[in-house]
Amino acid sequence: MRLDLAAELADEGTPLPVSLQELPVLVVDDNATNRRVLVEMLSSWGMRPTAVDSGPAALAALENAAREAHPFALVLLDGRMPDMDGYQTAEAIRATAAVAGVHIVMLSSSGAARDGADLGMRVLTKPVKQSDLFNIILTTLRDVLTVHPRPRMGPPMVTPTRHPCRVLLAEDNPINQTLATRLLEKRGHHVTAVENGREVLAALAREKFDVVLMDVQMPEMDGFGATAAIRAAEEATGMRQPIIALTASAMKGDRERCLEAGMDAYLCKPLNARELYETVESLAPGPPQAPPSEAPTGERVT
Repeated sequence: MRLDLAAELADEGTPLPVSLQELPVLVVDDNATNRRVLVEMLSSWGMRPTAVDSGPAALAALENAAREAHPFALVLLDGRMPDMDGYQTAEAIRATAAVAGVHIVMLSSSGAARDGADLGMRVLTKPVKQSDLFNIILTTLRDVLTVHPRPRMGPPMVTPTRHPCRVLLAEDNPINQTLATRLLEKRGHHVTAVENGREVLAALAREKFDVVLMDVQMPEMDGFGATAAIRAAEEATGMRQPIIALTASAMKGDRERCLEAGMDAYLCKPLNARELYETVESLAPGPPQAPPSEAPTGERVT
């Protein structure tokens, strides 16, 4: 499924992020708790993190990985570390020919944050939200990596459904929005995409949707606020709009929080194609639909 989707979007000239599955990432932070939390986040997305506690250790790890022909694709770098801080480490990385091209995301305290453009990196202000980290990783890789067009290998893998749904997709990250839309359209569903909770409410006021896919972290009005407004309005109508939460967080208790907020189901990003289809189609009104057996469990699209 992942390769087929990549070929489809590349044929359309759309740049793609690399798959997050098994992506080697170096975490650099002198705080052991921060390192553990970041490693847990990255692992929950299928990435392969390695953690070190200083700038010199980061340079050694990067050079060693390059020598062994298994280079890191991304460095998450703490801005404030003793002896050699994050910005000094980034300068040293850029000055080392063997690893100079690695992609860097700086994690910096608000008072110490500065523009990282001169070092070719993005800066994310602490405290780091899991959804923000997920989005900046995708954006960083999207900006610099492109999948080139390739010939199709056989027919499309996903069988279109006999009962297409009208889906309202609320997602502020353009990469996530594009890929989720392509997945749903490939199955035959009709998708309207918006970028925040206020646009969700406006869209629902204009037309009816079978299902809402609701990212929980969005600007202006997040998924929880939009869900609360929808459920409050339904008290007068007696109707119920199916809502599926989308979140980059896989932490314990997240599913329960979404259900308690009035959402009907929960999906974790990166999206699993089979889980996406089954969840959307199980909540949509109409006849039950056969499982999408052509989208195997375990294959993920990021």
